[in-house]
Amino acid sequence: MTDKSTVDVLHVASSICSLDVDHVINSAQQAVTNTVCLIDAITPLRRRLSATEVITAVDNVPRLTSELLNSHLEQLGVKHQHDQETKRKRLADHGLEVMSAERRHRFDVNAALRLRKILRGRSHSTVRVYDKDARQWVRLASRKDHLVCETAQLSSKIRFDRPHNFDRKQFCESLNLPSNAILIGAVGPLQPWRGIKDLIWAAELLRVINDRTYLLIAGTGPQEWRLHRFRDQVGVGKRVRFLGNHSEHPCWLSLLDYFWAGAKRESSTSSLVEAISLQVPVVATDISEHRRLITSEASGFLVKPGDRAAFARHTWRMINAPGLAAQIGQAGRSAVQSNLSPDTV
Repeated sequence: MTDKSTVDVLHVASSICSLDVDHVINSAQQAVTNTVCLIDAITPLRRRLSATEVITAVDNVPRLTSELLNSHLEQLGVKHQHDQETKRKRLADHGLEVMSAERRHRFDVNAALRLRKILRGRSHSTVRVYDKDARQWVRLASRKDHLVCETAQLSSKIRFDRPHNFDRKQFCESLNLPSNAILIGAVGPLQPWRGIKDLIWAAELLRVINDRTYLLIAGTGPQEWRLHRFRDQVGVGKRVRFLGNHSEHPCWLSLLDYFWAGAKRESSTSSLVEAISLQVPVVATDISEHRRLITSEASGFLVKPGDRAAFARHTWRMINAPGLAAQIGQAGRSAVQSNLSPDTV
């Protein structure tokens, strides 16, 4: 057994908001000495939520006045700061040291140099990373150092027995949707490589053959205002809804009829894993991260990145065959439960 005094686990995340605090606290109780490193952004609240993010959060408000905009800016800014402080306090309450290698920009080399400085002198370090930026920093920081680098399993956040009692009727009413609406969801940062434009096109194709379908998109990012404009240009109007930050809608995945994942390259799969664990039938792009979770035609459907018609075609097939959709959902849940145990470290 490894001597406790020689084990030093360094948890690295691009910000405290992307750190899985429960995961860190659990590993701290497993006979290892933990040091938490947060390479945390300190930009003055421009991450204070931009106007486009606020417009996304209030997409269903018919008239957006400047007073309402300022009010939402303030509320979301306060919530963001409160979430950060809560996570820091929870870590401190469990005796975990928090070292912040703050950065004023996103250049990988500069962040990696700060991380290398922290790692210096730690001869038995194990580094656990939580997001793509953190992996890049560790890769650059450890080129000449011997480090064991692990990727934190996002599935550790999933509880398969978690109750989801959120009222679907209430949810539909809050979005002014008909009670018989077919809900399709997508989650992720609004970046070009997430394929959100492809999903909007697919939603329009599907709407032509079934006018009860609605696409709900959760997430924020620099492409928001462009995607809002693109939605309006395509003509889908309120058939595509932007829900803002995914964390503000913790129960909505359980209410979906189908889930789409259109990423064109490697990305976080936490929302995809959660949707599958809730038996929501999934249509996703055929990339390595998705192939690891889905067997096409068995536990979901995999389509070529950018193939908009395939998203609509497979979803239409399941709409017309409820038994197939139920079978896909059950097979997906079974696969996730057996391959991605919640206790995985």
